[in-house]
Amino acid sequence: VNPKPLVPVITSNSPVCSGTAILLSTPAVPGASYNWTGPNGFTSNLQNPQIPNAITQFSGNYSLTETVNGCTSDVGTINVKVNQTPLAPVLSSNAPACEGGTLNLTASAIAGATYSWTGPNGFTSTLQNPVINNVTVSASGTYSVTVTVNGCTGPAGTITVLVNPVPTAPVLTSNSPICAGSTLTLSAKSIPGSNYQWTGPNGFTSTLQNITIPAAATSYTGTYTVVASVGNCPGPASTIAISVDQTPINPIISSNSPVCSGNPLQLDVTFYNGSVYTWTGPNGFTSKLRNPVIGNSITANQGRYSVTIVSPGCIVTTTVFTDVIVNQTPAAPLASNNSPVCVGQRLQLSASTINGATYQWTGPNGFSSNVQNPIIDNVPGNSAGRYSVVSIVNSCPSTAAITSVVIDQPAIVNAGNGQIVCANNSAVSLNATVTGGSTTGIWSSSGTGTFTAGNSSLSGTYIPSPADIAAGRVTLTLTVTRTASCVPGSASINVTINPTPIVVAGKDQVVCADKDAPLSGSITFAGGGTWTSSGTGQFNPSNTALNGSYIFSDADKKAGNVILTLTSSGPGNCLPVSSKMNIKIVPPPVIESIPELYVLQNETAILKPSVVGTNLTYLWTPNIYLNNNTLQNPVFTGVGDITYTLTVTGAAGCVAETKMFIKVLKPIVIPNTFTPNDDGINDTWVIKELDTYPNITVRIFDRYGQQLHYSNGYPQAWDGTYNGKKLPWGTYYYLIDLKNYNKKLSGWVAIIK
Repeated sequence: VNPKPLVPVITSNSPVCSGTAILLSTPAVPGASYNWTGPNGFTSNLQNPQIPNAITQFSGNYSLTETVNGCTSDVGTINVKVNQTPLAPVLSSNAPACEGGTLNLTASAIAGATYSWTGPNGFTSTLQNPVINNVTVSASGTYSVTVTVNGCTGPAGTITVLVNPVPTAPVLTSNSPICAGSTLTLSAKSIPGSNYQWTGPNGFTSTLQNITIPAAATSYTGTYTVVASVGNCPGPASTIAISVDQTPINPIISSNSPVCSGNPLQLDVTFYNGSVYTWTGPNGFTSKLRNPVIGNSITANQGRYSVTIVSPGCIVTTTVFTDVIVNQTPAAPLASNNSPVCVGQRLQLSASTINGATYQWTGPNGFSSNVQNPIIDNVPGNSAGRYSVVSIVNSCPSTAAITSVVIDQPAIVNAGNGQIVCANNSAVSLNATVTGGSTTGIWSSSGTGTFTAGNSSLSGTYIPSPADIAAGRVTLTLTVTRTASCVPGSASINVTINPTPIVVAGKDQVVCADKDAPLSGSITFAGGGTWTSSGTGQFNPSNTALNGSYIFSDADKKAGNVILTLTSSGPGNCLPVSSKMNIKIVPPPVIESIPELYVLQNETAILKPSVVGTNLTYLWTPNIYLNNNTLQNPVFTGVGDITYTLTVTGAAGCVAETKMFIKVLKPIVIPNTFTPNDDGINDTWVIKELDTYPNITVRIFDRYGQQLHYSNGYPQAWDGTYNGKKLPWGTYYYLIDLKNYNKKLSGWVAIIK
């Protein structure tokens, strides 16, 4: 009898990249022949075969058996992975780039890849899309990148980029200034390899280096800008100021004459582009402005003014003249009035006489008049304030004279608003005002009460007498004295005195902790009320609802008692009146635990809920399968699955409720054969009812005691396999542990093909 060879030991150079060789090897066995099989139809009888230029289809499990003296070993296997070598990436860039700018390099995305860039000037990067900031001309050249996926590096992709230099700002010259109609020349110093872009006034553009503009108009005056570019790289801009002058022809000179002394004198002459202006005039006046102004003019500024106009670009000089009149501004008049006056009386305004003058008055409320001494009859209150008057001579107004008018208002008395007070807090707060000429007054009462601060104080307190309180009403009147120009006035307030509120919180209560306490308070002779609690609960819908409810807090329930107080609010300034109600809080029964129960069919079990409370009664529903549904611990008979509702009632009608599920377990039926031949009939070892048993384990062994199958529970029937491979026909042994019932089931099961 020849011995059976051992299972071959296999090694390989896996993983490998596509395009390289797979090397398979096994230790030599004397006298052995070899039989290799593998993916993509691979076979070999070599001891150490190779697969050159491998592709990904060669990935997978390779098997080897060795035969010695007619005896063949069990199969040895090894898994080989052939990773795909990536293609060269596709490259792009934003070249040509400009020196000092940004060069963007881009490689196409390859899933799972790493990148390796090299390039000019010692450039390297591991980014997919690297960026070179502030790039220099030395960065021009060829860049290459390779990608690596799963350790396999593909061929390099390449791209050639160009970085152009940025030219300097060009030096500019011109023949400015010139006269309108002459030829304008503009020149930029040559920069090798550059293009030029000119811009200027009046929408001017040009791409020439040197420009000639024949018959230039004055609209060509202004700043010209040129930028030199090499490739697509513009350099800094250069600018030059150009003047195209206009020939002065028949200039027109003017002024704002006549003017009044103290006002500005404005001189003006026709504008000619590029011209220089020189003014001369009376009182030693000179100016180089085209439109000079003499501020705060005097009569000495009256006379003839001349201006000489010189055009440098046209070599022309012209002089013109104008005569100016400056009239003397009159002095301001003296202004006065007859105030103070009362609203509705006559107001008299007065101005002193200025020879040859007319007058112009303005004042509050849109007032105006050209009378020297105007009168306002039935003067309104909004006519008080500052009035101004000017005298006018030869169209020259003086500075304004001001007089202030005081208009007294009739006394306006505000005794305050009517009040509602309470018999238990009857003091009346006084806060009156008097405006319009007086700030004092005298209080009087229709009753017999007392003004605590005296009857001449606008603010203070009135204390009703017992007779006032009994009457329930009193009228207080404030009267002011006569002012200098206006008659006195008075005002009254009515005071209502309400009776003291009556408050009833309600009877003391005993309430279950899981319910709300009902409220039924009542308040008479008050606008409402507010509940407060000695605890920390909440009032529903609010603490101002007399007939709402009180929701206990956890702290209230723990204390077992809470005092609710109902306090009146309003009307007027009534002192609050309170009433208290005591509530005893009884805790509800507590069902601490009620476990899920499993009972074997036709067997019995005692239901054992854990309940805390006093004076308890019990009710189990529905009333089936139980010996007595009003006991705490009834006896259950296992007929069928059921969910019970347990209702526990304690003191003060407190109720607790919970549910309990009972699973009735049917007998387990264990077959001793099955045929896993994939014909759809009896292919698995189906154990009826086993999946309904909680916390079980199932183990299956071969005759040597090796465990072939294990499951916690039996969610899926065993299919007769071990490690994914079908077992041969024969007898196997099982051990089923019913842990909850301290019972183990064992036996055999046969696999039949």
